[in-house]
Amino acid sequence: MANPAALSQAETAGAITAPAGETLVPEAVAPDGSSFVAIEGSSVQNLDKLVLSRGHGSNLQTVSTLAAPYAGYGQMSFDGRWLVFMANQSQDITGAWDLYAWDSQGTAAPHIIASETVATPNAPVEWPELRNGKATWVQGVADGTQQVHLYDLAAGQDKVVHTGHIGASVLAGDLLVWTEALHIDGPVTLAAISIGTGAPASLPGPVAQVQTSPATLASDGTTWAWTSADYLTLYTWRAGMPAAVTVHTTTEGNPMDSVGVAGDVVTWTDSTATFAANVKTGSFTQVTKQYGSALTNGGAIMVYYPLGDVKSPGLKYDVFLLKTSDLAGLATC
Repeated sequence: MANPAALSQAETAGAITAPAGETLVPEAVAPDGSSFVAIEGSSVQNLDKLVLSRGHGSNLQTVSTLAAPYAGYGQMSFDGRWLVFMANQSQDITGAWDLYAWDSQGTAAPHIIASETVATPNAPVEWPELRNGKATWVQGVADGTQQVHLYDLAAGQDKVVHTGHIGASVLAGDLLVWTEALHIDGPVTLAAISIGTGAPASLPGPVAQVQTSPATLASDGTTWAWTSADYLTLYTWRAGMPAAVTVHTTTEGNPMDSVGVAGDVVTWTDSTATFAANVKTGSFTQVTKQYGSALTNGGAIMVYYPLGDVKSPGLKYDVFLLKTSDLAGLATC
């Protein structure tokens, strides 16, 4: 579906401007959209500062600056107060890393809460997630299995809640959910615990029957979205719906990934662009001119995409912040 006029107006109103001469790449957004975290530098080859913006890019606070032994920043997550971010010691996606935590309401510097110092067999590609002061990540261990971690940032307490052949972990409302193969290279299933009690928990509705390998799963605890095993079909279910529905189906060679959820809105990226769908209306629209990504959290959707040649050292990004309400009026497709 074509980009509607109302969405174009929202993009203009939510445009983020990088400091003069600098490149700004957003990495995480607060649930209310009032602040976001980005990597900043003089070019895409020199993105050495991690910054917090509290005002559409105009008020930047430096959180961290890269120094030896780090080669770059990895994945990160932000709940509006706490930030967790990866600092990688090499460009190898399974290389050594440190996971840092930072309280934006305090005065202390970021501190390490987990580390991977050597290459671990079957180490997962790390993707930490943070909600309401609780963080989760999956970390490999020496025997080739993986552990699901749940970390209470205010208390500074880490707990391993499960060990097995784990793919990824997700915080969904009051649940911690993870994907797991009961045997190496076996079919993938979902499991969950209550964040509050630590007890095993049931997954809601059709989510309990989701079987994908590998799984791409996103949820805010009310809306759930996931891809088929081949990444070519995107499904969603929201509390109150009688069954899961198909959001979009694509073709071979154009897989969907980077799935996100923000209220009634589901986002994804394929090999050409980034899209957003309204679960209630069954409609979707393209939100980037090319490639790019969408960061979702609460009622906020931060979108960015490259301007010009993606191989250019002077590459810049078009960045804008949307609210879920900006996608509420899309017509049914």
